[in-house]
Amino acid sequence: MNKRLLYLVIAAGVLALSAPSWTISQQPANMQNAWLPSIPAGSSSANEAMIVTSNRTLNGNTQMVVVDSQRKAMAVYEIASDSGAIQLKSVRSMTADFLLDEFNGTDPTPEKVRGILSNP
Repeated sequence: MNKRLLYLVIAAGVLALSAPSWTISQQPANMQNAWLPSIPAGSSSANEAMIVTSNRTLNGNTQMVVVDSQRKAMAVYEIASDSGAIQLKSVRSMTADFLLDEFNGTDPTPEKVRGILSNP
């Protein structure tokens, strides 16, 4: 079995085991990795445990974002286009993030909108 096919089989197995259902963002045909499994684009519901999206990076690799909706956490991976090597880039719990009313927002802020709505 050649090296590229082996990486395809491993990546497909990891995806299949870690996510019972997923969403892969649509990409133009010329931007897709030939060795990644062909997963149709679709939508996910809030009841799904895992959501996966992938995009091509500027350096030609694939960035994969995995969101665990039950744990309210996400992980970002980069998959090398030449070797298929997978590197974990970031992991973050989003629980505290969703407790904020706003962060790094622009006007009108939620507070200003509430003020406008309460004083017609």
